[in-house]
Amino acid sequence: MKRHTRCRSCGRRRKLPRHPDEYLTQPRCQCGARSWRVDSYRHRVELKQIRKGLGRYARCYCSGHALVLGYPHRRGSAWCCYQGSGEPKTLEQYAAEQKRFEDERIG
Repeated sequence: MKRHTRCRSCGRRRKLPRHPDEYLTQPRCQCGARSWRVDSYRHRVELKQIRKGLGRYARCYCSGHALVLGYPHRRGSAWCCYQGSGEPKTLEQYAAEQKRFEDERIG
């Protein structure tokens, strides 16, 4: 079974084929370290939510407030009509998103 792990020095995620303790020489991280630990939060909480489509992993099928999203996406993501909790976004949130994207596009 593959294990979701994190580098002990930089915190980067990686999925290893075996438990980190089973390696004689652990795989090298991009930061150069060879020290991995099992990401217990990922296994205990996030994977269950991903499989059930709960929390921030819930799918949304709205068309988006700028009619940009014509495909299933994560609820509460950019251009989605809803917040992560499922409530509709306010006009202030729409304006803040629009401003943020314009600022990124310009410069």
